[in-house]
Amino acid sequence: MKIRNLISCSLCFVAFMLILCPASAEELVEGRAIWVTRFDYKSPEDVEKIIKNCKDYNFNQILLQVRGNGTVFYKSDIEPWAFELTSDSPATTGKDPGWDPLKNACELAHKMGLQLHVYMNVFPAWRSQKYPPKEAKQLWTEHPDWFMIGKNGNKMIPRDHDVDPSVGTWYSFISPGIPEVKDYVVKLFLEVIKNYDIDGVHLDYIRYPSEVGDYSYDPISLKRFREAYGKSPQELPHQWAFWRGQQVSDVVRRIYRQGSAIKPNMILSAAVGRNYEHAKNDLYQRSQEWLEEGILDIAMPMIYTTSLDVLKTCTEDYVKHSSGRYVYPGIGVFRIQSAEGVAEQVKAARELKADGTVMFAYSSLFPDHKANDIAEMLKKDFFSTEAAPPKPTWK
Repeated sequence: MKIRNLISCSLCFVAFMLILCPASAEELVEGRAIWVTRFDYKSPEDVEKIIKNCKDYNFNQILLQVRGNGTVFYKSDIEPWAFELTSDSPATTGKDPGWDPLKNACELAHKMGLQLHVYMNVFPAWRSQKYPPKEAKQLWTEHPDWFMIGKNGNKMIPRDHDVDPSVGTWYSFISPGIPEVKDYVVKLFLEVIKNYDIDGVHLDYIRYPSEVGDYSYDPISLKRFREAYGKSPQELPHQWAFWRGQQVSDVVRRIYRQGSAIKPNMILSAAVGRNYEHAKNDLYQRSQEWLEEGILDIAMPMIYTTSLDVLKTCTEDYVKHSSGRYVYPGIGVFRIQSAEGVAEQVKAARELKADGTVMFAYSSLFPDHKANDIAEMLKKDFFSTEAAPPKPTWK
């Protein structure tokens, strides 16, 4: 009887203490990710300010862009240094800036208890009609045959607003239908996974650029398709769309599996189209299939809308088809431009049981590294305490 009474009293005491002392901030779990583009930093001081702001405003996953268009912001034996670190001109492509942004960011982020994910454009390979010097050994000059070909037979040339004000600036892509391209891209990702203390890899532009034309009709892709199906893309348009989707998915699969073999706890995420059917049918990007297959840990649909209804519809669809993996709706702060609008979308994402949110982008919350009213609202109303990012249970 005395033992029973003692146990009963102990349980009452534990319950009483739980009421007085609720779960600590560290026990909160929510993905609070932020896209930091390559245009947001040029110096070690910039990187330090970025990491500190993300820490002070209770983000927990930094997606730091370190590859934009066939150039990188870290020490690589495969691709040249990005010219943006040393000048405003492609003429300095390949010039060593004298510091390693990714190394600095990893050290600072981990010191502050944040995850650092490398954010890399996958198939874009150049973005200007001012081209890199041949000595830089950039893809444009090293592998001109890797670039996509339009249905009209012409090579994909970057759109450059400075050259033609009637168009928006746009990348030229390399073709995933070329086996050498896939090998190259996978090798590049494995290099950064192996050499840097990163927590994850984030894929952007993991698709065909169909919104600016019909690609890629390069000779190797056409030859491989005919070998597989016995006819031309024009004769088998549905199979052609399926085949192109296979090329993209193969790259995701190889990065996930080979990267995980090097770093088992590596998290793979991807920026994906907000409307899955459109992304699947027109961009040949099958992100919900990647979730189902288990080759993607977090889908980050770029919803980027001012419409709360659109945000809800897209988020709901991805959550419904997550296959037990994670979904962070991408909130386009740059487009909403109001604290109230961003607040509505973060609240809706939580109500729809998304696993987190991801903000585009750092500069829309911290212009010149100074928090604006949207950043202040997020900290006050949604990110008032620290939270841990969700940990993949399948790792």
